[in-house]
Amino acid sequence: MKYTLHLIIIFFSIIIPFQIVAQTQTNKNPFIPRTQPIKKTFKINPAGILLQDTLSGKSGSLRKTDFAHAIDMLGFEKRLNDRTETFMLQNNTENLVTRVKLKIIYRTPNGRMIDYREVMIEGEILPHTTRQFEIESFDKGKRYYYHKSTGGNKKLEGYPFHIQFSLLRYDIAITQ
Repeated sequence: MKYTLHLIIIFFSIIIPFQIVAQTQTNKNPFIPRTQPIKKTFKINPAGILLQDTLSGKSGSLRKTDFAHAIDMLGFEKRLNDRTETFMLQNNTENLVTRVKLKIIYRTPNGRMIDYREVMIEGEILPHTTRQFEIESFDKGKRYYYHKSTGGNKKLEGYPFHIQFSLLRYDIAITQ
């Protein structure tokens, strides 16, 4: 009887650590709360680029589009005499976007940089929609026009420019 108790204690002292190691290796650690595994899905956008479409955990409510392609700028316009720049932002995410921060680089047609700036665009953009925005122009002297802009008098002493933009940040609203 005395030895039986010792054997039971030894047996359980060997078995329990092996079970903990086995559970840890299969991610079934009893000390970590269980959640559904993260599922990654991918899709191809119209340009043929492979994008990470969603990351869904336990709730599956928060979706994340590839950051570089989450917001696109469309239809930029700035005529020679304009004080503002007009463009459209397209929300490619599954969430309501409330604020966007962009870095805009202005270049001559041969690629030389004229100016750059970071702008914060305030406004709601619904998921998978496009919205037009207007910001103060970088060109306070009204000497430059966007090379694709229509209208305005281009016979005046104006200089065409191109733009590059990069997405620095966007904020989303989580609602029910």
